[in-house]
Amino acid sequence: MDSELSCPVAKMRAGDLPVIAIDHFKKAYDQVVRGDDQMIHESDIDSIESIKKYEELNLINDENLGATLDQSVVIKLNGGLGTSMGLNKTKSLLNVRDGMTFMDVIVNQIIHLRKSYSNEVKFLLMNSFSTSNETKEFLIKYPDLSE
Repeated sequence: MDSELSCPVAKMRAGDLPVIAIDHFKKAYDQVVRGDDQMIHESDIDSIESIKKYEELNLINDENLGATLDQSVVIKLNGGLGTSMGLNKTKSLLNVRDGMTFMDVIVNQIIHLRKSYSNEVKFLLMNSFSTSNETKEFLIKYPDLSE
């Protein structure tokens, strides 16, 4: 291991950071040392020329909506531990009502969409390394959700 890398890695280990976080740090460090440009420059981004408005999607009946949902992804940001609020767990796993968490509500919305419109709308969580494992463990109770 690079001598300049050993000090921050030792500090991360001493701070009980997850192995995956340390591995990601080492990978990013190696990329910087090699001069790999990981930035997406504004000049490399193409504009979207046209996007259909909701009213133009022709969702007159449930069959059309189901077909559209089959091509859709519901993306939810799930990257916060709530440390600024004095918490040390994933905020979406806090109980909000009748023993249900925010994540229960979100997952039940996805399941309801799938059942109501006979579709397989995709569900994507944007986790941080701090919330990923806890969220995966929680979602085990929803086998119909898939990975």
